[in-house]
Amino acid sequence: MTDSYINLVNKLRDRFNEPRIVANQWNTLVGFNNYCKDAVNYAYQDILNAEMEWPFCHRETTMYTAPGKQRYDVELPGGYSVKEIDWDSFYINLNKLEVTVANELNTITSTTPFIAIPTNVSIWASDLGVKYDVSGLDLTAVDHDPQQAGQYTIKDRVYYFHSDDANVPVRITYSVSSNSTLQINPVQFLRYLSYDEWRQTRVAADLNSTAASGYNQPMYVFKPQNQAQIGFSPVPDKIYSVTYEYWLHVSDMVNPSDTTILPARFDQVLLDGASKYLYDFREDAPLSKAAEDRFNRGLMRMRTELINRSMDMRSSFHWRNSPWTIGGVGGSSPPSTPTENPPIDTGLNILLNQGGNINLNQGGDALLNNGDNTPVGPNVLLLNDSGDSIIYNTGDNILLEDESP
Repeated sequence: MTDSYINLVNKLRDRFNEPRIVANQWNTLVGFNNYCKDAVNYAYQDILNAEMEWPFCHRETTMYTAPGKQRYDVELPGGYSVKEIDWDSFYINLNKLEVTVANELNTITSTTPFIAIPTNVSIWASDLGVKYDVSGLDLTAVDHDPQQAGQYTIKDRVYYFHSDDANVPVRITYSVSSNSTLQINPVQFLRYLSYDEWRQTRVAADLNSTAASGYNQPMYVFKPQNQAQIGFSPVPDKIYSVTYEYWLHVSDMVNPSDTTILPARFDQVLLDGASKYLYDFREDAPLSKAAEDRFNRGLMRMRTELINRSMDMRSSFHWRNSPWTIGGVGGSSPPSTPTENPPIDTGLNILLNQGGNINLNQGGDALLNNGDNTPVGPNVLLLNDSGDSIIYNTGDNILLEDESP
């Protein structure tokens, strides 16, 4: 659990051999004593602003649209404001009805299999617990066959019990789910449009939809010029439940009992940053620089542990026909015969790994790097000593780079 604001200030004062303060002094501090409070908040904001997408700032929320209303102000729970919205996370929820059935009385069968079937088994959604009717003690849910009395498992919405619980009355609590009959819509991902894309492709259709007959289920979400707004296109025709993710902006701590949203293990990083400000206040440049260096190392450690960006990038390239894999690439061995090699469209340049083969259709081109032009037989080029080769037909062009100076 993270420390309170007053505890962080006192830990900071411990570093400077200053006496601790108590809550009744909080609003009367002046000078260096009051600046200790400011220094903690300065370092806190430095950490928060060091990255746009700290995991501890990440949240998910659900909003509701209104028929005929296209733009919505961002309203976050807890009084927070939005720092950044994940515009690729928007989706419309399935509008289903969920009701809890509490303590439904049921009796376990007296013969194998020892089961209890909920009354609403056809619309059963999730288990919320089982307890004995007489004693009121809870049974334990297990992910295998019950091995003793007091255990149960569920398969295909049927409750299974141990033989020692045969013919015993139990109370089952569960939820049931059914689709709405008035507001029917499936889950729908909403594709993101920039404001310019929306103006160029959707603005006319949306703004001309001035009557309810022109409204429809949204397919896109766009980012208005106002950062604190969300827009939908087409204009919603009814109430939709929309879920999205965001990163919140956190304000300074004010009250002694306030806490940070940082993981507790990084409190020392915050104190290193606050120490830098106090050394600046005392005009101690060498110690300020040392504290700043410790703070920056702490930020690097936080990035490594919490974000740890990959150096790899996922390609969005797609082959013009159906996807396929070049023989030898990603596999343990290349295809044994040319007939197993996929055709290549004209204009594709292919990089082979060890053992890879390419079978070109007539008219296909292969672009080879220098040194890849050793002929080993009719219509075959050996690319290197590892056995990579290209098998080509009449009319195929082999383009070699000129290595001459």
